[in-house]
Amino acid sequence: MVVRVQELAEYVPIAEAPPALSREEKEAAKIMCKRQEELTRRQRIFDAKRRTIGIDKMTLDQQVADKHIGDELAKERSAHFDEQALYFNNVIKMQELEATRKRREIEKQCKEYSQLHLGKEARDTFYLEDPNQLKSDLPPRHPAVEHLCGPSSFQVFAGEDPYRAGRTKQQHRQQRDWIEQQRFEKAMLAEQAKDGEMTFAQHNAQVAEVRGEIEKDEVMTRLELEKARQKYNLQMQDDKRLDEARLKQVGEAQAHGELVRNVNPGGFAYEHDQDPNAAHVSRGPDFKGLGRDALDDVVRTRAEQVEGKAVRKDEEWQVEAGWAQHSEGVRRGLVQQLQQEQRTKRAMMEQMVRDNQAIAAAKRQDEQYRKTRVYQNECTEDFWKCFGTTSR
Repeated sequence: MVVRVQELAEYVPIAEAPPALSREEKEAAKIMCKRQEELTRRQRIFDAKRRTIGIDKMTLDQQVADKHIGDELAKERSAHFDEQALYFNNVIKMQELEATRKRREIEKQCKEYSQLHLGKEARDTFYLEDPNQLKSDLPPRHPAVEHLCGPSSFQVFAGEDPYRAGRTKQQHRQQRDWIEQQRFEKAMLAEQAKDGEMTFAQHNAQVAEVRGEIEKDEVMTRLELEKARQKYNLQMQDDKRLDEARLKQVGEAQAHGELVRNVNPGGFAYEHDQDPNAAHVSRGPDFKGLGRDALDDVVRTRAEQVEGKAVRKDEEWQVEAGWAQHSEGVRRGLVQQLQQEQRTKRAMMEQMVRDNQAIAAAKRQDEQYRKTRVYQNECTEDFWKCFGTTSR
């Protein structure tokens, strides 16, 4: 909003004959006039921006507001990036903890399997070195080999295992199957991780592309606004220059006309005055006073000048109001654009969070499936009952 500053010429009354005042009243009036002038001059001097800058203050305020909005946007963008980095750091930590837990669980299962199935008590020849066998009331654990007695029985008694080769072959086959299964599962996990990374990279690329387009549109919009503002300023400068030239021509024409009017008969500076009421009566060639209508002409001229100045002030005020309206429109356009950019960025961040949550949920479901359905390589009773029961 443009505030009109009332000047001294707008409230000066029409010129009239001054009243008859005493000396003290004249001095008091002069003192009051000086004080009023000093107050107005002090207001102009103490206004630092008006005294030092000398340009449109609204434009500077708009620039400061735009810079402040840009700083706030940069802070918000940095905060979002920090939150995203912290989120990915937490995800990586959780994945590391989950991998550590799985490794410990596998090691624990291997240890329990070793303690349960690979102890020395499970061997067929443990009875030969069991120190508590004779102390126990149970019968000896050696197999019944009476029907196998012969020249080769001494090898059996010496601790030979007749099914060692077959058991070793089955163990090797089972170990090979386990290794192949683990390789297949590892390859599948690597393929899934690669697909997830490719999906995430494509999503980030799309987000970056959309953001680049938004920033490019913002730059183009700002450039167009600046060009429009520059064009408007140039137009205003040309209009002002034309107005000044026109006013100068009008002033020169008025000054020339006033000079011609004054030097011609009947003018202010004309030395001869003819009395309109007395025909053929002249005051002589030395008369330099005013006629009967001179005071009325001065008052009328003063009124015309005041009206002309008021009209010029109204025109200037309208021009300033138009410029203020244009600046306000530009500011609102920039604010709306920034708000739209913030809404778009917020929607993109929310979509990214939802995608990351979906990926994390799918990964957890996949891990739960592998834990409950895939990693169940346990030895059944059919495997253990096929060897170690008899000897040749």
